Amino acid sequence: MSMLWQPYFERAGIPVELFGIILALTMVLSIFVPRYADRIGERFKGAARTLMIVSITSALFIFMMYAIPKYSFIPYIIYTAVYSAHTPIFMSYFNKLIPSSERATIISIYSLFISVSTILCTYSFGVLSDKKGLYAALFLSLITALISSIPFKRAIGLEKELCL
Repeated sequence: MSMLWQPYFERAGIPVELFGIILALTMVLSIFVPRYADRIGERFKGAARTLMIVSITSALFIFMMYAIPKYSFIPYIIYTAVYSAHTPIFMSYFNKLIPSSERATIISIYSLFISVSTILCTYSFGVLSDKKGLYAALFLSLITALISSIPFKRAIGLEKELCL
């Protein structure tokens, strides 16, 4: 379990004995969901719309986790499964929009950006958790997930223009 979830589960009163079962379920789902990511993308009619739905779903699950802590393992399992579809969907979107001669460079820069963002967000989340508490950090995650859906909403218009 990540550095955030285990302390949260302990505070929410979820028995430590269930952590292994919860993690096993998330791993199994994270194996199978990416295999069907293209079907998920087709069902929601486009990669940008699917990614927007992933962001909004993440925000809703974080809110549910905040509001009903005793059952927070359910949003964790669903969030992890939904997020595992992110990379296959996003990479197919990249492949359609970016010429192959530039794709490797852009994907490398994207990976660098994600890595740096992860480091900064993890540090910020830790500082906020220490100073204001875990629930304040979770609320910030909720707001961030909602805001992150905005670029994907805008991309839906681009997707329609380009007929992707």
